[in-house]
Amino acid sequence: MMKNYRFLLSLLPFIIGLGLLIYAGFEHGEYEEEDYETAEGRAEYRLLMRGGNWQPEKVLAAQNFLKQKMKAQNNHKRDAGISNWTELGPQNYSGRVRAIAVHPTDPDIIFVAGVSGGLFKSINAGGSWTPIDDFLPSLSITSILIHPSGPDTMYISTGEAFSVSTAPGAGIFKSIDGGNTWNLIEAMDPNNLTGYYWINKLIFHPADKTILFAAAGGPNVSSPTLGCGEIYKITGSGSAIVDLGASNICPGVALSVAVSSADPDKIYGCFNGGLLVSDNGGASWSSQNVTDGFLPQPGRVEIAIDPANQSRVYALCENPGEIYGVLMHSTTAGDSWSTLNPVMGIFDPGTGKNQGWYNNTIWVDPTNADIIIVGGVNLWRSTDRGLHFLPISDHDEYYNGLSPHADQHIIVAASDYGPSNKKVYVGNDGGIASTDNIATVIGTTGWNLLNNNSFGTTQFYASGINGQSPNKLIGGSQDNGVIMSVDDGMTWTHEIGGDGGYCGFSEQNSSLIYASTQNGKFYVNGLGALVG
Repeated sequence: MMKNYRFLLSLLPFIIGLGLLIYAGFEHGEYEEEDYETAEGRAEYRLLMRGGNWQPEKVLAAQNFLKQKMKAQNNHKRDAGISNWTELGPQNYSGRVRAIAVHPTDPDIIFVAGVSGGLFKSINAGGSWTPIDDFLPSLSITSILIHPSGPDTMYISTGEAFSVSTAPGAGIFKSIDGGNTWNLIEAMDPNNLTGYYWINKLIFHPADKTILFAAAGGPNVSSPTLGCGEIYKITGSGSAIVDLGASNICPGVALSVAVSSADPDKIYGCFNGGLLVSDNGGASWSSQNVTDGFLPQPGRVEIAIDPANQSRVYALCENPGEIYGVLMHSTTAGDSWSTLNPVMGIFDPGTGKNQGWYNNTIWVDPTNADIIIVGGVNLWRSTDRGLHFLPISDHDEYYNGLSPHADQHIIVAASDYGPSNKKVYVGNDGGIASTDNIATVIGTTGWNLLNNNSFGTTQFYASGINGQSPNKLIGGSQDNGVIMSVDDGMTWTHEIGGDGGYCGFSEQNSSLIYASTQNGKFYVNGLGALVG
């Protein structure tokens, strides 16, 4: 078997040269196109990279069995029972972050979660991180909630989906000890999570914190498609759950939900095929359309309600087939809409393609309604309520440590945010960053990258070890490309941008390195000349 493997490996340069694109040197730091022609194409690519669909109930049962065995051996914590393992990083890069929560009374305490890396806590505003538990039933965390007046009570939602379930979860979990221990909420049956394979968003009721709302759904496990998402209402601090019937209209995957604090019966459901609004607490829904002044046939929609004026609502819309985002504006709490200027290039990764189905977020300054921040590939700021936008981040400078990574997913203000403290955190495909002043930060000035060697959330698809020099490591990762270490994980360098794939070292010539990225691209380093 080993001889055959080595023989095939020796032929690899010639096989690649026959039909695949090959490069004779790694291109450091380049951000590559991540559009796979359609949203479904990219989501299916990720589905295949992680091994296809699985049933969360079976995964949860296996994890619970393992956890019980580890508890019996007093080995259930990361630092208590796996002393034979050492984390090798990367310490300077992190994976995709969609969930950030700041402690309501201590702004130095932050909880952050990776889509596939679990839950982390910082007690120094992101200066360092501690993993909460590597053995949570699901490490795919999409939302974190902290009770504003009783911060020992927390909730997390698990499972992510765009058009296929890229990371199935295991339901909604609750902690009553500040995040140290977690349990599935009472309303969810661990043996039947069919409706909750993915929960893209979880929020509190604005007035009653025993009530939550979730944008969720669950696929037929024999099919990669998701069908219709749903908006759920959870009552009794997790003891009961009600389907609010949004899926009857079926605008696609449920991606987010928002509720007006001025009128909690006003609920907004954001989907990958439009926006639904309910005026009666979810008893009925209406789809926003051209009759209401809304964008015809929108893709993904994300909304932000002006904290100072709940009648003013903004909707950032993916405009399928176009590289710009369309910002809709309502002054009637969603009863009617008008179009503001397009945010040119917000969803374009530099290839003329649209990623608005994937990276799409919006935030309104709670102390200054003129300031709106939108996130696509980069972050953009308006100081005139959405009439004009300028970019305030530059993803090309991420690997120089000067600006946030590409692909924005969440924007959260510090809990002591105010006129004299405009600190904001952002989560993206490269982890978490902050700025001390969201009103003035721009480009490469004013950003703090908060990834370090204890925030281990990089999503590796594949990795390789040099057989002749085991201290040399290489890995292909989601949106952090191909990264390599030559000192046993002490330091890592970014070699190729985009989504890294399979990679490795030649067993015959350890200086010969192979790597791959999305769209079937293969790279060879160490030959000194182009092969093909």
